[in-house]
Amino acid sequence: MSSKPDGTYPGLIVSAYVAEDGWEKGEYVLKVDVNLEGGGAVTCRQALKQSEATKRGAVLRELGLPYPFKSADLLALKGRGIDVNLKTSAKGNQNAYIATMREERVLTPEELDELGEASEVPF
Repeated sequence: MSSKPDGTYPGLIVSAYVAEDGWEKGEYVLKVDVNLEGGGAVTCRQALKQSEATKRGAVLRELGLPYPFKSADLLALKGRGIDVNLKTSAKGNQNAYIATMREERVLTPEELDELGEASEVPF
C-alpha cells in the first residue's frame, strides 16, 4: 500500500483481474493493481454486484471497459495510465479507488433560480 497523503495520483495499471469477494460469498470484485507515479503501489477494488451498478458503471467507463467484460478486455488494460484517489477511512485505513468523474446533471431553470435566491451560487 502507498504511504502518500490523501488525494488523486496518476499511475500505470500493472494488472486487472476478477476475484471472489472476501466479504460476500458468491459475489465478485474487479481488482486493479496500479503503480503510482513517484513511487508506491495500490490495489483498487470495485464490487461487480448489481447493487453497485452505478459505481461499477463509472469505474468501467473510466477504464474503457464494456459490461460484461471478458478476460482479454482486462489484459488490454496493462500499462494504461489511470488516476487513483487515495482516501483514509475513519478507522485509519487508506483505501484506493479508480478516480471517476460524476455524471453532470443540468439544472432546470427553476433549480437555478432557487439556488440564486439562496445565494449559494457564486455569481
